[in-house]
Amino acid sequence: MNERNQLRAFVTNLLESKGDNAPFDDTEPLATGGRLDSVDIIQLVGFMEESFGIDFAQAEFARAHFDSIASMSAFLSRFGNRAAS
Repeated sequence: MNERNQLRAFVTNLLESKGDNAPFDDTEPLATGGRLDSVDIIQLVGFMEESFGIDFAQAEFARAHFDSIASMSAFLSRFGNRAAS
């Protein structure tokens, strides 16, 4: 499973655990749209650290990176190599 699909599955599970079963596309604003809250963002940070080796002590953190599947994927593309080194 590629990174985008892993992110999508994790976010889907987060939303479903809160009773949110509405579909979403990769560009939908999930955080600024109110579907993901700060606790969800913390869970996403932990998931990305564990699953993709992102070190948020080295990577630039901004809530905007967690607004959509597309922005999370772009973040992984930018910081994945640096985090792994």
